[in-house]
Amino acid sequence: MTDDGLVEAAGSRLPVDGDAPRTTEVEVLVRPENITVAADPQGEATVVSASFLGSVTRVLLDLPDGSSVKADLPSRDAGALTPGVRAAVGLAQRPVLVVPAAR
Repeated sequence: MTDDGLVEAAGSRLPVDGDAPRTTEVEVLVRPENITVAADPQGEATVVSASFLGSVTRVLLDLPDGSSVKADLPSRDAGALTPGVRAAVGLAQRPVLVVPAAR
């Protein structure tokens, strides 16, 4: 964590929600609504599934490193995110949770 209350996550400096633990070993938890996703043939992520939840669509994506991420998007923005579609994934500049790292 930086002196200005920001934390480094996936190449971005993001604000922390609440008080950060007083340890150097932390884990950054990003909520699904903080993930940005857009269909992009050059994107590195692949859409696995998209579940319509009313005004929100939850999208599950596989990342190149073998991990997965969930993103919550306004349903009006998720029409092109069908299984198999390539997508660009990023982080919104919203507060994230910071917890002590698991040992």
